[in-house]
Amino acid sequence: MHMLVQFTFAGVTLAVLPKFKPKKRPSAKNYLYKVCPCAAATSLDIGLSNLSLKTITLSFYTMCKSSTLAFVLIFAFLFKLEQPRLRLIGIIVIITAGVVLMVSDETDFVVVGFVEVMAGAVLGGLRWSLTEILLRKESLGLSNPCASIFYLAPVQGIILIVISGFVEGYFNIFQSAFFLTFKEGLHTMLVMLFGGVLAFLMIMSEFFLIKRTSVLTLSVCGIFKEVATITVSAIVFGDKLTVVNIMGLCVTLFGIALYNWMKFHERRPEQIELGQEVDTGYEEPRRTQMYSQVAESTPMLLVDNEYHDEDDESESDIELEANRHTAAAH
Repeated sequence: MHMLVQFTFAGVTLAVLPKFKPKKRPSAKNYLYKVCPCAAATSLDIGLSNLSLKTITLSFYTMCKSSTLAFVLIFAFLFKLEQPRLRLIGIIVIITAGVVLMVSDETDFVVVGFVEVMAGAVLGGLRWSLTEILLRKESLGLSNPCASIFYLAPVQGIILIVISGFVEGYFNIFQSAFFLTFKEGLHTMLVMLFGGVLAFLMIMSEFFLIKRTSVLTLSVCGIFKEVATITVSAIVFGDKLTVVNIMGLCVTLFGIALYNWMKFHERRPEQIELGQEVDTGYEEPRRTQMYSQVAESTPMLLVDNEYHDEDDESESDIELEANRHTAAAH
């Protein structure tokens, strides 16, 4: 239901607002070999993460999922998206230590639920890396959140339907208390519909927040969301947190904040250099990648500017060369 709602809203947005419509579309081959693997990783992440909530508490789930950044960096090393450095390896160690602390003193530890949520975290790291690979090529047409949802949601929905059939059984789903009567079934469908709308609006709000502020702002908000989720789950669901749990969470969040701080300071010299070149009419393409937990249903890499493939870069080089000559003439 979430995927159907998001696919519909994304399609309407692309039709009504042309500025979100990508100039290019992925070919059948690219869709099969590049888009579908990302959608599959996302679907498995969602499925395993949601399944784990049947056996573990929401607060423990949130603490374990906060380790996703460590797997993001590991897959970034494997796919050569990021160069291995002592700083990044240190961040992985810090986050891992935080997870160990959180797990070591969990009052309601369930092995199956822990394995499921950590498998979801691993797949979350994989989907982030696959998303970055997709965004590197503007020719694939996934350069904005609406386009990403439009192309990813159908595959995600199909995979989740198949998985739910094997895990829960279609007969059991529609014979459960959620669909026992027409009133209960309608209520369940409306709740799922509202969740899909909420997820789509959250993705779009994150996109516009980046446009108006920066990815650093969203990253800080992401950390605040982790803390808020755990606090609310403790108040509403009565989840028990020990001192060691809280220490582990703080260590993990410190690792995430350290990563964002490092990325922000790496970007500052580029900004200064670009600021000096503005007067000449020449500006190098730049990239900023920071981490924040976004909507579970659709991966979106936090970037200030779109990626460009080699063909796009050649066109950009022509425009930049023209800007140089114009600036020199003045």
